[in-house]
Amino acid sequence: MFLVRLGSKRQIKYLLSTDEFKKNLKLISSSPTHKIPHPDTLENLLKRVKPEEIAGIRQKMIARLIRMKCLVAFRLLGIYYMIAIDGTGHITYKERHCPHCLTKEKNGKVIYYYHNVLEAKIITEGGLALSIET
Repeated sequence: MFLVRLGSKRQIKYLLSTDEFKKNLKLISSSPTHKIPHPDTLENLLKRVKPEEIAGIRQKMIARLIRMKCLVAFRLLGIYYMIAIDGTGHITYKERHCPHCLTKEKNGKVIYYYHNVLEAKIITEGGLALSIET
């Protein structure tokens, strides 16, 4: 819900059932798209998965792409992977939730509270950016 900036789980159900989503899911998973998981099923799964495990999945995916030599064509001078490190916004809130919140102000009035993160990505000339670590 947060990744695609939707306001409710019901909206996710509609997003997951679009033809475009099903086509993209079929491309990345090589599975039939006639069965899309219900948002409640996804929520139950994510409740049991620790954040560190999700980060580990991302690292394993990047390692596998490198091992399979899928990214060789994107190396700089045929040797190096180009890695960009960038600070970016992560989460915004309407109210302060911790003492470390940064603020966005306009005319002396706080518009929202937020947190930044540092992101490292493998990047390509064509604009593809694969997150390595946050």
